[in-house]
Amino acid sequence: MKINNTPDFLYDVRLMERHITAGKITRKDAEAFLRTLPDVEEKVQVIPLEAIFDLPENDTEEDDS
Repeated sequence: MKINNTPDFLYDVRLMERHITAGKITRKDAEAFLRTLPDVEEKVQVIPLEAIFDLPENDTEEDDS
């Protein structure tokens, strides 16, 4: 089995803690890598839960009257 040690694999946020624990990278290296990532907040797309779970849309606010 080939072990993948590319930066895409080593710094994958889902695996980073495992690689730190195994000594493949340091926490300082991981934090430095995360600081180099671009801010992509402006590219966010909000997807309503109704669209994901096929729920009926709730367009009206509940009245407390």
